[in-house]
Amino acid sequence: LAACQGGMVKPAVDPATLLRQRVAAYVEARKTHNLDAEYGFFQPSYRDQVPREQFAARRNLQMSNLRLESIDFKAGEREAKVVLRADMRVMAFAMKDAPIRQRWVLEGGQWYLAARPAGESMKELFKPAAGTKVEHEKK
Repeated sequence: LAACQGGMVKPAVDPATLLRQRVAAYVEARKTHNLDAEYGFFQPSYRDQVPREQFAARRNLQMSNLRLESIDFKAGEREAKVVLRADMRVMAFAMKDAPIRQRWVLEGGQWYLAARPAGESMKELFKPAAGTKVEHEKK
């Protein structure tokens, strides 16, 4: 194949770079309310189980000021932890600068957002991000 390309062989892009690109594209899709693009970032197995219409109906979480905080990825692994931050509103509850923990998985050469069971995602909103100091006020 290299001979057909005139000796030019395109180097493979490393998984960490692909992951950063995918997370950035996901954040942009979420910021611009591009539901179809956002849905496409989820694992194929999730999309097989949850139709797009059902995914759209579950989006009652309003976010603003969404941004990437960190990506924890070790070379050779097929899984990464991503932390985003956003100001969120769920029903009557508002949270400023809340952490959003995500698990991304590498499948078939592409990074996908791993879906969580419905009950787990809300619990995660109220856990402090790794390295965050939590102080309890004594009365």
